[in-house]
Amino acid sequence: MIKIHLINPVLIKRLKHRNYAIKRFLDACKIDYQLVEQDPDWIVIHPLFGNYLVNDKNILSNLSKQNLQRFKQGECSLLVWYPYETEHYGHPNVRRQIEACLDAVQYKRDKVFLVTGNLNANFKSYPFQKVKDWYNNMTSAFFDYVGKISPSFLSQMRTIRNKHQHIEVVSLRERRILDDCKKLPFPQDFSLEKIQDQLTREQLVDIREPVKSIPLLFFDWQLHDFLDGRGETDQLQSKDSYKKIKSKSFMCLNGKDKHTRRYLLDKLPIDKGHVSYVCYDGIDPHVRSKTAVPIILDQEQHSIRRNDRWMNPEIYHDAYINVVTEAFPDKEIDCFITEKTFKPMLHLQPFMIQGNRYTLRRLREAGYQTFNTLWDESYDELETWQERTDAMVEQLNMWCALSPQQQYEKCQSVWQTLLHNQQMVVNTSADLTRSAYLNDILRAVSEGG
Repeated sequence: MIKIHLINPVLIKRLKHRNYAIKRFLDACKIDYQLVEQDPDWIVIHPLFGNYLVNDKNILSNLSKQNLQRFKQGECSLLVWYPYETEHYGHPNVRRQIEACLDAVQYKRDKVFLVTGNLNANFKSYPFQKVKDWYNNMTSAFFDYVGKISPSFLSQMRTIRNKHQHIEVVSLRERRILDDCKKLPFPQDFSLEKIQDQLTREQLVDIREPVKSIPLLFFDWQLHDFLDGRGETDQLQSKDSYKKIKSKSFMCLNGKDKHTRRYLLDKLPIDKGHVSYVCYDGIDPHVRSKTAVPIILDQEQHSIRRNDRWMNPEIYHDAYINVVTEAFPDKEIDCFITEKTFKPMLHLQPFMIQGNRYTLRRLREAGYQTFNTLWDESYDELETWQERTDAMVEQLNMWCALSPQQQYEKCQSVWQTLLHNQQMVVNTSADLTRSAYLNDILRAVSEGG
């Protein structure tokens, strides 16, 4: 059981969506936790927006004296729950804002974690599969870690090592020790998860940063959970509702005005697609292009901000593929995959993505499937966002040159892939979640976990 103390729980009601809150995610992932006022394992902050902590550097000073002392003594950890696509783009960035809050209470330890939507962040738990491999092979390293989690087992191992100390040939001595260790009974409370926890803690020692980043693929779960909660999943495209002949070759929907999106917009064969460019924050005066905007297709500027998860069935059912414009494709060191990518999956659409380098690779690593049988996906590997965009548009133009019948047949050729992706998004709150390592980290670092 993980004990969690939420800072300013009333403010959580101001989050854009209710399932942005950590407790909604933990409930869905069936992670055992308890909300407490005192003696927590974790103190949790929910930043409401990119510059939230700039305006409240004293947020930790407002903790109870007991909880602040517990935190400063290293008896509990701080978790900043911000698994979205805006980690680096506040002024200063979120990590620096957290460090300013730590300085305000003169915090000198290293039990501070930022859950981020940046999949290129540097910390994950030790893979459970590796621990299982050690167990199946009964390696000497495995028994060393059984000893680390069980003092009685460690004592027996020392007795065995002393017994064979007289053997001069090192390889023979180690083999005899291993053979005898295999005969020992395992501790009563032994589990592979405890070994994984130990290895995860040891990995943390090697990370010198005061704020450690935990990458979290979040938006696949968040999108479906949002639609399910509003009763809108019946609008998704299915085998029964799939139209054979659609009026458009592709669709490309855009809310916010960005220079990366304008770059793509000027190159799109707009007459072949359902294209919107709503500019709900207004038109950026520093962004220039030859294409007149805004382009209003379905939602007006005032409505899209309030419901950016809604997917107009008429448009999704009337375009064969989806051209996704991700949030920050120009941030070359990062990788953010948001709801924009998972919308076409729910609607059984093949997709191209104007995103960070290796976005498609990241999706495949997470268990999703992409569409290299329909077009050349090597654009995903190019170094700059402009190169990736140009190569993607080249493939899009070839797709648009096909007849509707040919496009339909090609979509049918990847039908099982489309169904697979749809089910992956639907099942992210169950055993298929790619965010399972978060549970490992919470358990490993928690005092009562």
